[in-house]
Amino acid sequence: KNMADVLWRTMGVYGLKDRVLAINCDNATSNDTLLEEIEMLCLENDIPFSAADARMRYLPHTIHLSTMEILMALGVVNKGTSSKSRDNYQDSVTAPVDREYDN
Repeated sequence: KNMADVLWRTMGVYGLKDRVLAINCDNATSNDTLLEEIEMLCLENDIPFSAADARMRYLPHTIHLSTMEILMALGVVNKGTSSKSRDNYQDSVTAPVDREYDN
């Protein structure tokens, strides 16, 4: 509920309350509550918004979870050590990101 209040006020500051079609967030259950609260606030203000339809799952996170399940099924990674990486997988990338490396 607190996240929804902050988001609602921020949307108001930028004049976005009646312009948001979707919200991109990860798969945490707290985001379910966030979207349900935003839906209620929209209903109170006669703004069409459906929490179920507006939820955009965080695709890279979903791909990572799926990949880990595949690797565990193949025996490449075991369930006990899959979450014990020293680095956040998103922060441990060492490849350059400049355009000259695109090809």
